[in-house]
Amino acid sequence: MRWNLSKVRATACHGPLCALVILLAAVAGPALAQEQGVISLGRIGLRELSILHPSLVYRPIDAFSVRPGGDALGMGGAYLASASGVAALGWNVGGLADLEHLSFTFDGYSRAVGGSAGDFPDSLVLGGRSTLRFLSYRPSLKGGFVPNFIAAGVPLWTSGERRLVAAFGWRRYAEMAVPEQAVSDLVPSGAGATFPIAFSIDRSEKGGLEAFSPAIAFRSGRTLSLGAVVNVLKGGVRANTDEEWFLYRGTARANSRYSGFSPEFGGRVSFGQSVSLGLRLVPGYTLKVRDGAYSRRQQGLTVITATLADYDLTIPAAFGAGVAFRPSLRLLIAADMNTQSWSKAEVKYTRTPPDSVGLPLADVTTLHFGAEYKLLRTGWGEVPVRIGFRTTPLGYRDIGTGDVRLDTLETPQGRWVQATSTGIYSGKQPKANAYSFGASLVTPGIRYDVGFERISYEHSKWFFDVPYDMLLNPEKATVKVKQKVSKIRLSATYTF
Repeated sequence: MRWNLSKVRATACHGPLCALVILLAAVAGPALAQEQGVISLGRIGLRELSILHPSLVYRPIDAFSVRPGGDALGMGGAYLASASGVAALGWNVGGLADLEHLSFTFDGYSRAVGGSAGDFPDSLVLGGRSTLRFLSYRPSLKGGFVPNFIAAGVPLWTSGERRLVAAFGWRRYAEMAVPEQAVSDLVPSGAGATFPIAFSIDRSEKGGLEAFSPAIAFRSGRTLSLGAVVNVLKGGVRANTDEEWFLYRGTARANSRYSGFSPEFGGRVSFGQSVSLGLRLVPGYTLKVRDGAYSRRQQGLTVITATLADYDLTIPAAFGAGVAFRPSLRLLIAADMNTQSWSKAEVKYTRTPPDSVGLPLADVTTLHFGAEYKLLRTGWGEVPVRIGFRTTPLGYRDIGTGDVRLDTLETPQGRWVQATSTGIYSGKQPKANAYSFGASLVTPGIRYDVGFERISYEHSKWFFDVPYDMLLNPEKATVKVKQKVSKIRLSATYTF
């Protein structure tokens, strides 16, 4: 595929800066106001944001992969029926009632990623004269270490097999930040030995949805345990995007703040030492998204600003069920199912809606299978090893070429708008499978868990993350990105 920019409608300016300004004018329409080099888009909604910066909209709300415990990760997330102690706060709060002494748990994970795209355009024609060839295009998520969970629990009352336990913790409740980068190398076509021109987009994101979680659990005997937790939700995401191409420098900034309240309930039924059933229910709740802002700067010459309209996002209920079977003292086999109808999430603007567009979220149902074997048992402790598998549909629809269209009704040049006013997204839901393994060192007072997981999936992205750009993406091209994510999770528990 070859792009010929000489076929693009003539405009009064040229270059990456003007291409961006034209795109922004197209989004804002006649309401756009310009004063002293600052282009103000005013109050915008998700429709405009999905065109200005698609990756800030096309993403899942991941409430599963942040759950604590290296042992849980090693089991493929098949953990609802066997969750026990303080870490049960993030899985099945009913398992908190197993706690017999004061206990502290710490958890975090590190992520390594790699991505590739093989169907990107091969060349770019500038003004019908110069041709640049794309040597490579490498989009990828970004890795790093993420602190995830810290909590403490203590028995309040004990009488024989009956027990009342309380706990309090901080945890990452949902992953909202999705940092990414894309690097491309270009060279003049037909030239001899030459240095490639690099174009890079690097988006760092900090923050997420966090929860401060007081919890209580009651064990009525050896058979039944019940628990409840109140999640006070706080957080936000700050995204900073840096663009570099030859002498060109550009930056984009976006931020939003989150708050809300989410109850959670869990229970476990045990049939002797061999079989346990676990249930988890998170009723629907409302997440408030406030104080959003977006800005863009190029070479210090102009600034584009916008206020993101405040809205409430109604989160649908989540349900999980699991079973654990112990055929011997050394072997444990477990299976879970989790489901959440993300497509039913609704966006309700707090003031006059700037549009009627929602988020491209998709329903998620996952299956989890895991096994644990106590490889070593001695007088000082145990060393269990684990293996697991889970289905991993991502909770959103990726880019579809039918998501945007060229509207020429208002201006001769046309403007890129979302294809439907109701915000129906045409992309597909990315799906994958995850494989995991792990091990633990368990002693009477100290426990260390480690888990490793590998996920591979494919999803669609706009080329250079723009649905249309006169310079970089004049033909609304998408690319298929193959993403590989490796995660290692470490957790430690201290009992006194």
